[in-house]
Amino acid sequence: MSHIEGIVPDSLWMFPGEDPAHPISFTSVENRFNTCWAKLPFAANANKRPTPHCLRHAFVVERLNDWMMRGVDTRQMIAYLSKYLGHKSPSETFYYYHLVKKAFIIIKEKDKVSNRVIPEVVPYENF
Repeated sequence: MSHIEGIVPDSLWMFPGEDPAHPISFTSVENRFNTCWAKLPFAANANKRPTPHCLRHAFVVERLNDWMMRGVDTRQMIAYLSKYLGHKSPSETFYYYHLVKKAFIIIKEKDKVSNRVIPEVVPYENF
């Protein structure tokens, strides 16, 4: 028996709602998150308020970055991550990763093909 099954034995959901037959609603998650965020000492001075989606996005980015830095085959692992997140396909999961500045540094460092296909651009001031 898993830990979750011990806590909510009659639910198919990791985060059940009041009715264990249904998951917790997005609104409930967002309200709880906002309540917790508001209690943090630095929340009042923050320029932007994070969302549950921000945490989800950060999780995907950090997971993919970690795999690349450790040399894990992301093509194999992305299917597991995609399923874990409830996505229909890995392309939905890769969407979280596009245009992430930190990703370009890691990809450039780990990718063996891109340097041969796309050469480094020389700043125009050096011409």
